[in-house]
Amino acid sequence: MAIPSVSVRDNDGLKPVFEATRPEVLNPVGLHRQTFEGSCGRSERVAESVTAVIGSEAGRRGVVPLGAGRPKPFGDEVRAMPESPVPLRNPRVAALLAWMIPGAGHFYQRRFGKGVLYAVCILSLYFIGFALGEGKIVYWRWVNPLNNPEKFCLYYLGQFFVGLPALPALIQGTLKHFGHDPVLWKFMAEPDPNVLNGLHPRLGKLVEIGSMYTAVAGLLNVLAIYDAYEGPAYLDADPADASSLARDASAPQALTPEAQP
Repeated sequence: MAIPSVSVRDNDGLKPVFEATRPEVLNPVGLHRQTFEGSCGRSERVAESVTAVIGSEAGRRGVVPLGAGRPKPFGDEVRAMPESPVPLRNPRVAALLAWMIPGAGHFYQRRFGKGVLYAVCILSLYFIGFALGEGKIVYWRWVNPLNNPEKFCLYYLGQFFVGLPALPALIQGTLKHFGHDPVLWKFMAEPDPNVLNGLHPRLGKLVEIGSMYTAVAGLLNVLAIYDAYEGPAYLDADPADASSLARDASAPQALTPEAQP
């Protein structure tokens, strides 16, 4: 069987500058720029178009069509997935449990893998940040952020979503707001001003790092709460559309008009 040739023309498309019959130059993928010496007097020419000529006999013998190895567009890779086989039970109860203790909602749904993942990652991040701030960085004040922005506990908006590990701060802040004494040996109560002022000179940037860790842990738990409520994401597609997508993805692509000889 004769090996089909590949002709590369110059930019003007007037005459062939380079011709190869080696098998390794067949079936190019994408736009190849090759630099070589031409016969038109220039030292270097750039070939920006490659025309592949594949004989009918080579096609019958199983030569891969041009473009068959190219990646498919993103839309062709979408597959219809079946409805979730995971019983979500009561989504509201699962979301509440996921807020109270990260991962608890997924344990309630018997999604043990995700439950362990969320519990370990979120709780470890929260308690590491809590330890960096020596337990003095998670507290709450009932103040108006517009009237007194310096006293507003912005980090607690994220820390709150960790659930029970950060809930004592809200209880202590509420008791103080209504004129009651703190409980639980002042655990997570607002520290005295002299204690807060002494944290930064002694710990430095660890105070900000611990505050960020605890707040980010709460924001990550928001994703866990949503996943416990909604369940896994599945694509709803018509079975006919799914089968047509599968056929299009498996079928080899035809030669483009530019690649025709």
